[in-house]
Amino acid sequence: FDAVASALAEAAADAAEEEIKGERKCRTRFSPGYADLSLACQGALLDFLGAPVYLGVAIGESGLMSPLKTVSAVMGIIG
Repeated sequence: FDAVASALAEAAADAAEEEIKGERKCRTRFSPGYADLSLACQGALLDFLGAPVYLGVAIGESGLMSPLKTVSAVMGIIG
């Protein structure tokens, strides 16, 4: 079940990315904890977006989000 839930979460993120992109040129999305985006910024990102209030997403001291299969990412839109 864990692997299926992970695959579904990734598929949902892919679909959201495609919807946001539309006809625009965009950079690839990436999440806190990958590349140069520190996991330490996860809490600030979620607070900025209002995720705890509007979505019920919580973040633990380790940086893991709850519910368990919650994902966050940033993506640059060019022009």
